Amino acid sequence: MLCMQYSFVLPSGYDMAQIRNRIENKGHLLNGFHGLKFKAYLYACQDENQPASENLYAPFYLWENSDGMSEFLCSAGFARLCRDFGVPSVKTWVPWFSGLQDNIAVAKYARREIVPIQAYGDLAKLKTQETARAGQLLSEHGALASLVAFEPTNWSLIRFSLWRDRPLPGEHPAQLYHIGYIAQ
Repeated sequence: MLCMQYSFVLPSGYDMAQIRNRIENKGHLLNGFHGLKFKAYLYACQDENQPASENLYAPFYLWENSDGMSEFLCSAGFARLCRDFGVPSVKTWVPWFSGLQDNIAVAKYARREIVPIQAYGDLAKLKTQETARAGQLLSEHGALASLVAFEPTNWSLIRFSLWRDRPLPGEHPAQLYHIGYIAQ
């Protein structure tokens, strides 16, 4: 499996209704896409109470393998996205754990943490700890999906979860997103 995300920072004052409409009109097009476990159409709106926040369009994908991801990135749909918003940097992570409830389509929020991996740390131990933590989000805290994955170029891990209700803050700074649609 592979996790993938790209993000577009949109200008302050951008009418985010345009993004919500885009998701509403195009989200269903990826239902049944070859190799796609799910695509969460994510967006975040700038909050005047938090000056550092930004308007974002930032879809997140879980792929069964690289074939589907490659097919998508080579597709006419992705080419149109690049034409409309620019060519994004596509981040990928190798999953350690991915747990999905059957009803992930009802999720309204996503939470993403990116955490540096300590140099010379015990990666096997970290994998065990993070896998247990991700599983607890499903079994004890009500997450609809919970993933943890790592990226060995910059040595970081991602904690990603989907929620019906706004999630509680975690131990690390996180990006909170609204979910416009989940394609499966």
